[in-house]
Amino acid sequence: MDFKNREYRFYSDNVEYFDGWLTINRHTIPIKKITDITTRETLWNRFFQTASIRLLTAGTFASVEMPHVKNPEKVYNYLKEEILKL
Repeated sequence: MDFKNREYRFYSDNVEYFDGWLTINRHTIPIKKITDITTRETLWNRFFQTASIRLLTAGTFASVEMPHVKNPEKVYNYLKEEILKL
């Protein structure tokens, strides 16, 4: 069981997410660096209406996985639209 606290923020120019419990880590990914987006929904995720979203990026991070994202379809569509604008 993963007990980290997570928060995701989606902006038109970047994605920020925070994770950790005692120590909070902040990660920022520019939208222009995202090359592909995938989602993964397990049975457990579907029960809680969440999914893992993986952002494949060019540059420093090869890929970033954000587990337990609420409203995954809405987030996926939003990010795809922002990437297509570039």
